[in-house]
Amino acid sequence: MSIYRCKRGLALVLVMVCAAALTGCFAKSKNTLSMARWEDDVFVSEWAGFKLTVPEGWYVATDEEIKETMNLGAEVIAGATGEAAEKYKAVNAVYPLYISKYPLDSEELNPNAMIVFEKLSALQNLLIKDADSYIESTMQQLEDLNIGYSTKKGDKVVIAGEEYSSMTATLELIEDLSLIQRYYSRVHDGYIISFILTGISTNPEELDNIVKSIEKY
Repeated sequence: MSIYRCKRGLALVLVMVCAAALTGCFAKSKNTLSMARWEDDVFVSEWAGFKLTVPEGWYVATDEEIKETMNLGAEVIAGATGEAAEKYKAVNAVYPLYISKYPLDSEELNPNAMIVFEKLSALQNLLIKDADSYIESTMQQLEDLNIGYSTKKGDKVVIAGEEYSSMTATLELIEDLSLIQRYYSRVHDGYIISFILTGISTNPEELDNIVKSIEKY
């Protein structure tokens, strides 16, 4: 079980290399739209124009748990606060959602999904100009860790009516069991919005189902 906990913790750290973005809606100024809020078990971003239904039985991390899990600093905001996008103009990154199959203290391998919004201008890599270069940079960072990650850039994927660049990273845990991380990213209004999904090779359908649950709002 110790290797599971080690790899699970490693996965949580590795997703911190990613980011995400904000998009608008034509009905009213995008700056007045709610960036992130909950409607029962549905996560909604008016600004980004999508909603995500939490899988039945999955755990929704609190704002404080997101901050603790991701070791977030003062320059980022965690949680679905319901505030308008205008409030976050000076914020470099927002982590509005983290869900997992089991509670965060579980010793089981714990599939999870997160959303990250990050200001493109705040990224340290000046070569990142679009979603493709962002994905490629993420792939390189994972491979540079030299812990056995293999990465593969995927095709463009349409999620909730928008086109995302994608990639998959895998890390062998034990024989016939691997960690799978999928990244879906796009740029809008100077930000990158990313869905980062982590699962295991014995049940990749869990990740597919989360992507299917993301709909246009």
